[in-house]
Amino acid sequence: MRSLFAIREKGTDRFLPDLPGRGYTHTEPTEGKMPRYFPAKRNARLALGAWLKGAATTDLATDWETAAVEDCGISYRPVPGRLADKMEIVEFNLIEVCRDD
Repeated sequence: MRSLFAIREKGTDRFLPDLPGRGYTHTEPTEGKMPRYFPAKRNARLALGAWLKGAATTDLATDWETAAVEDCGISYRPVPGRLADKMEIVEFNLIEVCRDD
C-alpha cells in the first residue's frame, strides 16, 4: 500500500491546494480543490514550515551597467493567522481498485 501526505486545517476539510501559479506559500487552505500531495511526511513537514513563514519572494539584484541579475535568496512576508497549531499533516493510503491487464 502506498501513502501520500497532505496539509489540512484542523477540524475542517480545507487543505493546502495543488494550484499552479505564484507558489504554494501564496495559497491558503481551501475546500473543494485538489490537495497538494507529498510522497513522504518529511516533504509535507518542510512545505508546512515554509508556508508558516509566510509568502515567499525571490530577492534579485540587478547590475544596471552589465544587466546581470544576481539571486540574493528568498525572503518571507508574514501572513497573519498562519499558526502551526491550526494545521496538521494527514496521511492518505492509496489502494488499487481495478487493474486493466
